[in-house]
Amino acid sequence: GLANVVMSKTASIITVALNSTAASFPENKTRVVGNPVRKSLFIDESGARKKLGIGQDELVILFVGGGTGALQINRLVEKTLPDLTRVATVLHITGKEKFENAEKLKKEYNRYRPYEFMIDLMPSALAVADLIISRAGFSTLTEIAALSKPSILIPIKGSHQEDNAKYFCERGAAVCAKEGDLVRSKFVELVLGLLKNKIEIARIGKKAGGLLPSGAAEKIAQAIKELCV
Repeated sequence: GLANVVMSKTASIITVALNSTAASFPENKTRVVGNPVRKSLFIDESGARKKLGIGQDELVILFVGGGTGALQINRLVEKTLPDLTRVATVLHITGKEKFENAEKLKKEYNRYRPYEFMIDLMPSALAVADLIISRAGFSTLTEIAALSKPSILIPIKGSHQEDNAKYFCERGAAVCAKEGDLVRSKFVELVLGLLKNKIEIARIGKKAGGLLPSGAAEKIAQAIKELCV
């Protein structure tokens, strides 16, 4: 972006999340550190399941539409609930006032848990998820990587999210699905196929976990300290 280009000319130290990003800035003052992750994200899965009232052996699918929700993902959830709730509990972050059918569907499917928004419960939802289906904002991807979670990414068409998703999917760290190709039968087949293939889903999670450098917050803090002495 223009702001980064302008600031890079006067910055003493530049920190970036990825090796591919580093190539866009002066080599002598650029450091690849990863992306900071809040410590509250790392919690015990067993405790998180108890907090959410989900059985220890229950499969869990988490749908995340981004900070404000995603109508396309909400519609996809509605279409696929009959199939997905047969095999898993479905946690669904709908976005505030973005899914008027949520309460109706909650009564119809007892393994469906809709939430307009999550703050305190988000670490628990991420901890219990066996599969995350999400937009591809970089903050969300950072958390997916930090927790080594397998995911299906549905980036916003024509946005920077497509580049984010491509970076993960080309490295086997996620599965990509295009917004315009979300046919019910094919999507259900994709999700259920992943959940049944324990080896593949574990491989994707492991790849995600190794994609970003760890300890970004500490490395950034250290860079700031260097400039203060």
